[in-house]
Amino acid sequence: MRLFFALTFDEASKSKLKQIQEKLQQKGIAGRYTRRDNFHITLAFIGESTDEEAQHLIEILHQLTASCSEVAVEHLGSFRQSGRQLAWLGIEDNPVITTLQNELIETLEQHAFVTGSCKYVPHITLARHIDKQAPLDEVLISPLLLPIQSIALMESKTIDGKLVYHVLEEVVC
Repeated sequence: MRLFFALTFDEASKSKLKQIQEKLQQKGIAGRYTRRDNFHITLAFIGESTDEEAQHLIEILHQLTASCSEVAVEHLGSFRQSGRQLAWLGIEDNPVITTLQNELIETLEQHAFVTGSCKYVPHITLARHIDKQAPLDEVLISPLLLPIQSIALMESKTIDGKLVYHVLEEVVC
């Protein structure tokens, strides 16, 4: 199973994020839009894991002492991904998320889990495979405060051709 740690959102927040996606669509930005139920902020990607490793990751989740109650989103951004772009919603600088993510990475490494070495940029993916010329700078985003529902260990899988993120275990914030 393919696993990752994430911050999750409540239904009201997911509705607000969906409205931001609609602004992108109104500007004619085509791509594979994130399903409403899949909105999250990744803290650490684990990758393929056994059932035994998943149980160990659940234990790590419950050992975390840092928490996060809310995030402010403030801007759109993009990453290059296989010659195309991934559009995301940027998080205002948040020392609480940084502390949580650092604690998680340190704990994972202490337990011999390998995590990516890229610089951590907390974000919410809105769409994948958008054109690199997409006019993201024309989409105005008002700052928005979103409550965090939980810190979760999630599984990524494809069901009937759709990417689905399933919470295996969570700690409510």
